[in-house]
Amino acid sequence: MSDTDRLVNKNIQGHDLSIHQNTCCRQSIWMIVTIILCTCLLEGYAVHYSAPVIPKLMEKDYSAQVQMSQSAIYLYSAIIFLGMAIGTIIASFFLDQIGRRTTMILSCVPHLFGWLFMVYGTNPSWLIGGRFMVGTAVGTTTTAATIYMLEVSPETSRRPLLHTLAVATMLGGAVCGGLSLVLHWRYLALIGASCSLINAIGISLQPQSPKWLILKGQPQIAAKALRQLHGQDVDVEIEIRKIEQEIEESERITWRRLRLQSLLRPFLALIAIISFVPLMGASILLLYSPLIYIKAGFDFSLKINLGICFARVLGALLAIPLINHFKRRIILIISGIGMCVGSFIFGLYFQTAASHMNIPGYQIDWLSVAGGALYSISVTFGWASVSWVLLPEILPKSLLRNLIPYLTAYSYTLFFIMSYIYIYMVNSVGSNGSFWIFSSICLIVAFTVYFILPETKDKSIEEVIESFQPTKRIAKTCTKG
Repeated sequence: MSDTDRLVNKNIQGHDLSIHQNTCCRQSIWMIVTIILCTCLLEGYAVHYSAPVIPKLMEKDYSAQVQMSQSAIYLYSAIIFLGMAIGTIIASFFLDQIGRRTTMILSCVPHLFGWLFMVYGTNPSWLIGGRFMVGTAVGTTTTAATIYMLEVSPETSRRPLLHTLAVATMLGGAVCGGLSLVLHWRYLALIGASCSLINAIGISLQPQSPKWLILKGQPQIAAKALRQLHGQDVDVEIEIRKIEQEIEESERITWRRLRLQSLLRPFLALIAIISFVPLMGASILLLYSPLIYIKAGFDFSLKINLGICFARVLGALLAIPLINHFKRRIILIISGIGMCVGSFIFGLYFQTAASHMNIPGYQIDWLSVAGGALYSISVTFGWASVSWVLLPEILPKSLLRNLIPYLTAYSYTLFFIMSYIYIYMVNSVGSNGSFWIFSSICLIVAFTVYFILPETKDKSIEEVIESFQPTKRIAKTCTKG
C-alpha cells in the first residue's frame, strides 16, 4: 500500500471516529434530557397521586387499615406543596455545595422512603409524612434537574426543552389518573417508589455539570465533561470562558440593588403574577377533581378525572405555539377569562343541581364536565405556563439565578395554603360559592394584569424595565391617546 493510500485510510478512519464520537455525545445529551423528562413525569405523578386516593380514604378503606378525618385527608393532599417549597430551598443550598447531579441522587432517598411510607403506612401520620417526604424530594429533584438540563443542553434547545418539561409534568398526572382505574392506591405508590429508584440509577450514570466543576475549581474535569456532552470538536477554552463569565455575572440580590436599578416595580409585578396562579384555584381540580365529581353526583369520577388530566396535557401542548406567536399579556387575559367562565359554570352546576335534583329528566351533568375541561385547558395554556416564561423577560438573568428558588418556594407555599383551606371554603359557602369566589378572582386578575404588566414579548430586558417606570407608561398612554 502506498503512502498516499495509508494517508487516505487514516483520514477516513479519523473522520469515522469523529462521527462516532459526536453521535455518542448527542446520545449522551438525549439520555440526560430523557432522564429529566422522567423526573418531571414523576413530579406530575406525585402531585396528582392523592386525587384518586382521597375518595378511597373517605370511604374508610378498612382493607388497608387506614381511617382519616376530613381535615387530615385535605392536609394529606395539600402537604405535598409545602414539601416542594422546602425541597426547593434545600436544593438552592446543596446545588453549589455538592453539585447538581449529586443533589438529584441524594433526593431520591426521601423520595423512595416517602412512597414506601404510603405503601405500608397504616395510620394517617405515616401517609401524611410520606407525602410530605415525597414533596420535599420532588421540589429538590426538579429544581436541580431543571438547572442541570439548562447547563448541559445547547442554548438553542433550552426554551423548547422547558416547554417539553411542562408537558411531561401534566402527562405524569394523566399516567397516574389512568393507572388509578385499574390499580389499588397502594400499588400506585409502589410504582412511584420503583420509578424513583430507577431514576436515581439513570442520574448516577451522567456526568457532573461543567459549570459546577468550574465553580469548584476543577477546569480539567469540566473540560472532559464538556467533550463528553458536546463532542471532541468543541472548543473547550471558549466554553469554559463563557461559563466563567456567567459565574462572574451572577449577582447577589438586595433590596438596595432593586431600588437603585429601577427593578423594584418589575420585581413586585412578578411577585403579583406568581401569587395570582394559586389564588385563582389552580390546584383545586388538580388535587380534588374525583372528589368534586363525586359530590356532583357522578359514579365514574375516576374516568372524568382522567379526562381532566388529558385536558391539562392539551393545554400544555397549546401553550407552546401560543407562547411563540402571541403576546404574553393577551394569553394571560384570555386564560384568566377562560378560568373565570369554567369556575362560574362549575358553581352554576352545583347551584342548579341542588335546586332541581328531584325533577325527572333534568340532566345537566355535562355542564360540570365542560366547566372542568375549560378551566383545566385555560389554566395550563396560560397562567401555569406564561407566568414562569415571564421571569427572564422581566428581571435580568444574573438576578434570577439566585432568586428563582425563593420565588418557586413562595409559589408552592401559596398552593399549599389554598389547597388546604378549600375544605373550609366549601363548609362555609358551599361548592357553588367556592367556585364563584374563584371565578370572581379570575375575572379580577384578568383585568388587573392589563394594568400592572407591560408587554414583554420580543423586547429587551432594558426596554421592559423602562416600561415599568410611571413616567414612561404615562407618556405611552398620552401618545396612544
